[in-house]
Amino acid sequence: MIRMRLKLVLAAIVLIGLSTVFVVHAQEDSAEDDERVLDSVVVTGVQNDEAMAAFRAGEYAEAEVGFLDNARCAHRRERNLSAAIDSARSSSFRTDINPAQPNGASNAPGNIAQPVKRTCAHRGFQVYMAGLSQIQLGKPEEARQSFKKATVLSKILYDAHYKLALMALLDGDQKTAERQLNKINGILKRCRRCPARQEILDRQAHLEKALNGEVKLY
Repeated sequence: MIRMRLKLVLAAIVLIGLSTVFVVHAQEDSAEDDERVLDSVVVTGVQNDEAMAAFRAGEYAEAEVGFLDNARCAHRRERNLSAAIDSARSSSFRTDINPAQPNGASNAPGNIAQPVKRTCAHRGFQVYMAGLSQIQLGKPEEARQSFKKATVLSKILYDAHYKLALMALLDGDQKTAERQLNKINGILKRCRRCPARQEILDRQAHLEKALNGEVKLY
């Protein structure tokens, strides 16, 4: 019964603010910069791949697999980029100590073609979307783990924190919900004039009311 209630409550809000999340995920690749200011977030358009098409069509099992594949592909891409940058730095160092060495080609990483069937970018967002798919499939624990992982991979996925707070409240875990609200508050402080500001404010207000007992989660 609790599991079904959790699915219904979370499924009802899965699509709320997804358009804004597409805006926010544009620059979420690095989770290292906790002080990122969200004003720099730009609109890059809606992700258009097989996983997202399946999600929009209600094929959530296919979407879950697709988003997890996207995440793995994004991880490989991150490793390849890191290796290419290291190689470029090493080559630059060798050139500096031996100026006479021919250097006719650029060592900078080139453009990486995106597979038609898959989006190999924004790993945190892909894991977050897998979590939304898992909610629809009635897999709340898998979704919880996906949202947790997404927040580690990206420091600006406010909706993942929101979903974790709701799940905690449905489990009667007020302290965890409060911690997730604090995370949202931290993101909001860095979101001075970002496009996602109103969405973040809405989630903040809803969680505050839920924590104070002003609204009920059914």
